[in-house]
Parts: sequence; structure tokens; C-alpha cells
Amino acid sequence: MTKEDGYYLEIRDQNGGTGQKHLLSYLAELTVDMLSVADQPSKVIYEEYCKRYGPIPLSYVALVGVCIPAFVQFLGLDDKLD
Repeated sequence: MTKEDGYYLEIRDQNGGTGQKHLLSYLAELTVDMLSVADQPSKVIYEEYCKRYGPIPLSYVALVGVCIPAFVQFLGLDDKLD
């Protein structure tokens, strides 16, 4: 749906109820969930890689406002990094 303040999705819950979510807010929510879930398999992949090929000569990079402030703000994490 299109409204004055942007685009919205109609979301159905498991009980058959519906609600509206702002598209960009919903995308941010999904992205944060995906990053949280991806954290666990990435640790396993890293450990297996290191066992097979040795340590990776790079350090971890975090999502911080210094590097990508617009993305961090989009995700709604900017106030959580202080």
C-alpha cells in the first residue's frame, strides 16, 4: 500500500490476524534478524576454515557508525552503539 509517509505491507500473523508495517521498517527488522541468525553459522565456518587452511590474516569488522552510518541508522542500531 502507498500512504503519505511511504509504502506499507500487510502482514498476517500465525493466528490469521493482519497488520500493517512500514516497508523500510520491516526490511530493517528482517535484516537485523538475518544478521543475528547468520552470526552462529559464520563462527562454525570460520573455525572450520582455520582448521583446514590456518588463520585468516584479517581481523573481524563490525557494523559501526564510523564506517556505514546510514546503514546502521536504517537498522535502528545507532542508539545502541553508544
